[in-house]
Amino acid sequence: PRLFTPGLEPGTFRLQGALSTLEPRSLKGFYHQKGSNAEAENVHVRVAESEKGEVEVVCKRGRADNGSHSSPRVTVFASEFGSGNISIKLHSVTAADDQKSFWVMASFKDRRERGCNSTLQVSAGWYLPNFKEPNIEINQKKMTATCITQGGFPEPELAWISTDHEGHERALEPPDVLTLQIHKEEDGTYSVISTANITGSKTVTCNVYNPTSNKTVGATADLPAGTQRVTSPLIIAIVLVVLIVLVVLVGLAAFGYKKCK
Repeated sequence: PRLFTPGLEPGTFRLQGALSTLEPRSLKGFYHQKGSNAEAENVHVRVAESEKGEVEVVCKRGRADNGSHSSPRVTVFASEFGSGNISIKLHSVTAADDQKSFWVMASFKDRRERGCNSTLQVSAGWYLPNFKEPNIEINQKKMTATCITQGGFPEPELAWISTDHEGHERALEPPDVLTLQIHKEEDGTYSVISTANITGSKTVTCNVYNPTSNKTVGATADLPAGTQRVTSPLIIAIVLVVLIVLVVLVGLAAFGYKKCK
């Protein structure tokens, strides 16, 4: 089939994005299939990339014209033409490509059809070399924990979970979550730094959730022995009993002193 996009010469279509992850991964590809094998056998492809980063793939009869029209962002699978498919792989996808759309316009003798309408959703996480998994640093003096992660996309969600000495878990919310800073880096990825109060905790967990990939990565830290400030009901009761005994003793001593006079 002949492909075209309005504003381009007949027999072309413009690719603006596709489903994939950030570098070094590349797209799985997409295809548009119409017509018979005989029609597809005469289709050849050349690729050009505009200054805006949009990719134009020209399909026409005759020999494939690569030359100056080739693009490092695109791989075309000519072997698919025989089965009536047009398959293309887009490389070097970055965060700037997120939410872009792509489609294929097919022109036939009696009609025109637009297909493969899709929206690019970029997701970056643990599988990338520049992604730093969550790491927890404990400040024993202030009884705080700081969680740091970097290189994720899109903007992640961070959550704290505290486990006390009796094994009870609870989600930490403000005011226990002291700070939460989310910074967008030059490459479009995000770094996150958060600090939480961990008084009374035996262990603390920091989870980072990616809403696009629906994946969660986390880190757990144990508080060093002797640093936990335990305020269990038993300890509170013991302290109260000791205070009461001291008050009684002081009172008896004062009463005995006055009696002696």
